[in-house]
Amino acid sequence: MRTILLLTLVCFTLLLDGCKHHDTLFGTWITDNINVEFDESKSTPELVKQFGEMENGNRIVLSQDSTMQFQSSEEKLSGRFSLSNDTLFCNGQVFGLLKNDRILTTKKTILGVITISYKKK
Repeated sequence: MRTILLLTLVCFTLLLDGCKHHDTLFGTWITDNINVEFDESKSTPELVKQFGEMENGNRIVLSQDSTMQFQSSEEKLSGRFSLSNDTLFCNGQVFGLLKNDRILTTKKTILGVITISYKKK
């Protein structure tokens, strides 16, 4: 009985921790900053600029019913989101991090890494 009570308390604590940011999460998030770090031997400044421009119109919409919609020039994603220890998940997979009132996402490519910061609209 103590084990069940303890597990219930732990789950409740984790749930509250994940919910503490939800009120500030709801809404539309737009691209704020794009950091492209490509291997200079595999890319050109023009290519870096082009990748940055492709990510500039990205948008994330987080709704109170825990649904998420993500749209970029390359893809559309929708599903259920959750937050645990400032990590944002979509459909159970890591989507990004919540840090300093921003959502940060990272894309790894064969050329390097693109880090995108989103601010709430």
